[in-house]
Amino acid sequence: MAVKPTAKPASKTRPRPERRPGVLARRLRPRLGVRFVQEVIAELKKVTWPSRDEVVRLTLVVIVVSVAVGALLGAADLVFTWLMEQLLLS
Repeated sequence: MAVKPTAKPASKTRPRPERRPGVLARRLRPRLGVRFVQEVIAELKKVTWPSRDEVVRLTLVVIVVSVAVGALLGAADLVFTWLMEQLLLS
């Protein structure tokens, strides 16, 4: 026995017209931008900023660690390159 596909019932609601921003939305848009900036400034005032000494010290730590990791990876690359040349080209 074949099953017949059922048709969807016709929609009784009218299609919605395309929504455009109203007068109120156009008036609020600039105010929302100003409010956003005011809230950003208020949040930035709550931040505990590091002192100059802390910034310098932590920057040096990042540089030293970066150089150390780079040297370690470079040395590992040299060792593996030498190893592959010895194993594959000999």
